[in-house]
Amino acid sequence: MINEYSNLSSSDKNKVNNNAKKMGVQIMNDSQVQFKPSSSTILGYKCDMATIAGGTTYTFHGTSVELKSNYDMTGMKISTEATKVTKGPVSSDKFSPPKGIIINHDRSSEGMLKDMAHEMITSLVEGKPMKASSGSQSRGQYSAQPQHYSSQENRSPKKTNSEEKGVTQDLQQVMKGLQGLFGK
Repeated sequence: MINEYSNLSSSDKNKVNNNAKKMGVQIMNDSQVQFKPSSSTILGYKCDMATIAGGTTYTFHGTSVELKSNYDMTGMKISTEATKVTKGPVSSDKFSPPKGIIINHDRSSEGMLKDMAHEMITSLVEGKPMKASSGSQSRGQYSAQPQHYSSQENRSPKKTNSEEKGVTQDLQQVMKGLQGLFGK
């Protein structure tokens, strides 16, 4: 998304910023998202509250840094809350995966995400909702066909046909949901 945005002219960046504000409010209204800036104080810090789909999060005002969350989905309740805030630099080892965890690079997913980012930025420049896929596989129109790429190919087992079908169905549902957010 950052690369797509960075490649825009100043004029198009202004269009994206203005249209994102306008369209974002409409999407939030359509999806019944509630957002209340500076509505709470946690550990002495003003927090924004956002509620959607059975969950409420409280973040430092103007950021995505979460201090508290409450979720109640299908009878499962999950709550988290910060107990203290320590300001200062964070050690780089906090951003490394734990020992024994292998990170696989999925090129097909990355390609789909790049196409989605391109389509989203294009729709924001034009001020129009994203278009639903017509079934063709041109840029910005997606076909959920799993492929097997991995930077650790020899360590990652291939999916079976039934697993591939499940992945395909999951991806198709995600795409329908995203298309619903941005128009048909």
